[in-house]
Amino acid sequence: MILELNGNAGSYCTTVTAAFQIRNDKTITKMDLRRKNIDDNDIKFVSEALHNNETITDLDLSQNKIGNTGAQHLAEALQNNKSSSMLTNHYGGQRNRTGVEGAKYFADALKTNKTLTTLDLSFNRIGDVGVKCLSNVVQKNTSLMNLILGKQYGGIGDTGIQCLSNALRENKTLIMLDLSYNRISDIAVQYLADALRNNQTLITLDLTANRIENNGLQYLANALTDNKTLIHLKLKENLGSYSTFIGSIIEFRKDKTLNTIKFEQKQIGDNEARFLADEFRNNNTITELNLSYNEIDDSGAQYTVDALKNSKVLTILNLSYNKITNDGIQYLNETLKQNNTLVQLELQGNPSSYFTAVSAAVQIRNDKTITKMDLKDKSIGDSEIKFVSEALHNNESSSMLTKLYGDQVNVIGDEGAKYFADALKTNKTLTILDLSWNQIEDISAQYLADVLRNNQTLLVLDLEGNRIKDNGLQYLYNALIDNKTLIKLELQGNDGSYCTTVSAAVQIRNDKTITKMDLRRKNIDDNDIKFVSEALHNNETITDLNLSQNKIGNTGAQHLRDALQNNKTLKILTLSHNEISDIGVQHLANVLQNNTALITLNLKSNQIGDIGAQYLADVLRDNKALITLNLESNQIGDVGAQQLAFALKNNGVSNFFYFSIFEVNCSICSDTSQYGRCSQNSACGCFHMIGAQNDGIYVDFLWKSCSNLDLCDSSTNTCDKVDHICVHHPRCNSHSVCYSLSMIDPRICPPIT
Repeated sequence: MILELNGNAGSYCTTVTAAFQIRNDKTITKMDLRRKNIDDNDIKFVSEALHNNETITDLDLSQNKIGNTGAQHLAEALQNNKSSSMLTNHYGGQRNRTGVEGAKYFADALKTNKTLTTLDLSFNRIGDVGVKCLSNVVQKNTSLMNLILGKQYGGIGDTGIQCLSNALRENKTLIMLDLSYNRISDIAVQYLADALRNNQTLITLDLTANRIENNGLQYLANALTDNKTLIHLKLKENLGSYSTFIGSIIEFRKDKTLNTIKFEQKQIGDNEARFLADEFRNNNTITELNLSYNEIDDSGAQYTVDALKNSKVLTILNLSYNKITNDGIQYLNETLKQNNTLVQLELQGNPSSYFTAVSAAVQIRNDKTITKMDLKDKSIGDSEIKFVSEALHNNESSSMLTKLYGDQVNVIGDEGAKYFADALKTNKTLTILDLSWNQIEDISAQYLADVLRNNQTLLVLDLEGNRIKDNGLQYLYNALIDNKTLIKLELQGNDGSYCTTVSAAVQIRNDKTITKMDLRRKNIDDNDIKFVSEALHNNETITDLNLSQNKIGNTGAQHLRDALQNNKTLKILTLSHNEISDIGVQHLANVLQNNTALITLNLKSNQIGDIGAQYLADVLRDNKALITLNLESNQIGDVGAQQLAFALKNNGVSNFFYFSIFEVNCSICSDTSQYGRCSQNSACGCFHMIGAQNDGIYVDFLWKSCSNLDLCDSSTNTCDKVDHICVHHPRCNSHSVCYSLSMIDPRICPPIT
């Protein structure tokens, strides 16, 4: 049977309906009567129904108008009730509510009730006297587990808490006590703290939004040191600043599985930091501690690091965005030299220029997995870089320290370079050091050069974009002559003119994997090329060297001659678009006398004339190795060309030689009288045979229709046939044709084959 009375005029509708259901519905265990406008008269119907009820375990009467009389009705019902385990009777409005008398009635009920486990009287007005009444019963009660007395109007004060504390000394069942939003002060919290020292049942204590200051909070924390059961302590919105984290500390003490503590944005200052330092001094479980975005200054940082310096488990400490200055950061660095487990120290956002470098130093010292350190754009100068350099002294893990790019932000100068030089004296692992775009000058370069004389680990040193002049570059070059490991030295963007060639020389000497060196368009002159030339002396790997489009003249050619006299490896040498004249070619020709490795020599677009061509012709008669010789766009005239032609004719090697197009004019043809009429038109394709007596047999017709000569490749000005060159004559209608090299004068009279 179901009884519905809602919507009638009487005020008893809700409670009579509920009473009927409580008596007759044997399946219902929970009765929710929140916000039903129930007063003291209404509640008597529910109370009477509860007397012998054996099914209702949870009765919620919150946010009604139940006062002391109503509490009396409920208490009488609870005295004999065998089923109810939870009674909620709090009220959030501003009208009548349960006071001291009501608390007395509930206390009496608890003397005999053996089933109620939760009593919620929050938002009432029981006061200290009401709490005293309840405390007397709680002391001996064996069933109540959750007592909720928070948000009392008028609040619970010191006297009430003293009574409740006495009860807690004897109580063996209460696991949750809510005293939030009351008037608990330092004195009251001491009563609680003393009672909880040996309490073995309470798990949760809520003291949110009371009047507890730091002295009381610290007393509480100290008292709970030996407590083994309290896990959840809620202290937010109290007067003391410790309230933001003591609850977490208590929880951390009990939960041995927690290894991370996050106290960011807790308004922690030096006093709080000292408290925390004492708490964590002998801790052996915390691996990560986050104290970022607080108000810790140098003193607080000192307390913290002194407590943690001997930790064997802490790996991450976050102190970012606090108020630590250079003095504090420096203290952190010195103290943590004793620690070998901390691998990550976060310090960004502090008012210090040292924070990045000290964080890096700690990681370099302790992180055995890191191989690369990126410190670009970190405003690091000489004062800051000393921390990193010191950490590198005995480091055995970091094999790459890279990206110290300045970009007008980092300002490492002479002093900073000296720090790095000192570090490199003992460091045995660093392979890449990037100090580009800083303020390193000649003195700094000397510091680094001296230590690199005997260094056996550094592979790459990047000094790009600094202020090193030629003296410093020369010093680097000289110092590195005996270094066998540095394979890459970046110097571009410095003030000196030797940058490119000193870098190249180091790589040529030490990099055994490189076979080609491309130095095109590097503004290299005769002084610069000497570094590359010296490096080539005994080189056994470089086969292709491209020096085109530079400013190399005769002296530079002489340096190359000295280098290549005994070189057994270089096969291709490109010197096109330089400033080499006849004297320079003489030096190169001398190389060809004994060098048997060089197969390609490109001298296109230099200043070579007939004399230079003669030097080459002389040596080419006997050279059997050279395959390609490019003399395009020089100043070689008819005489020089003829000498080259004779030399190539007598050269017994049937290999391809590339020449640029020979421009033939009519006057040359006319002067070659030995060919008779053929000399007037042979360049346009005269069909000509050379007999034993050199008597020409010719047929006079134009190239387009009658010549057996092939066209040159118009894109490269080359011939497909071996031992042929490309020749152009004005009478050939701008067509270039391929002439055989075996003729007496290849520009004029080719034989027909």
